[in-house]
Amino acid sequence: DLALVLEKSGAYQEAADKLWHVASKKWDSRLEGIQLIALTELNALIVKHRSNINTETFSKEVIYNLDADVRILLTWDADNTDIDLWVTDPLGVKCDYSHNRTKTGGRMSRDFTQGYGPEVFMVKNAINGDYTIAANYYGNSQQKLAGETTIQATLVTNWGRENEERQAITLRLKGNKEVIKIGKLSFSGK
Repeated sequence: DLALVLEKSGAYQEAADKLWHVASKKWDSRLEGIQLIALTELNALIVKHRSNINTETFSKEVIYNLDADVRILLTWDADNTDIDLWVTDPLGVKCDYSHNRTKTGGRMSRDFTQGYGPEVFMVKNAINGDYTIAANYYGNSQQKLAGETTIQATLVTNWGRENEERQAITLRLKGNKEVIKIGKLSFSGK
């Protein structure tokens, strides 16, 4: 998250260095899979701001743009919390942690059951239509009484490309076992 804020403030090299740190470091099992998400973010950052980023200290084998027609990212603000991203494609197929690949090319990231996420859905070559986004607040294992949990979904078309477009949706969840409809991403790129 810090790297994304740094990018928005124009500190592109610092943002890239932070993302490389996450992508290249070994993390405990609670954060397994975060490296791939950081690497995807890093490569998109490099595409958009190549002239402002020195990549000499990054491993050349992993510097490759992982662009996509559709990318949906879900994060939340409560530790030790399990929230699942659900995306239903234009054919009506739901992609989630238990069905993480679709026939239309949709891919769901690893299920983060603790921490703050993120969970990510991507389609390299998306079919036209509406992608319906929902979150399943499975529960939390916090030791203390915490307030309501806030989720943020970032909906992106043309991820990692110069014509990238983003929309952010922020919502409050009220309780465990709640399924909340976040919205739709309409894709008509082909």
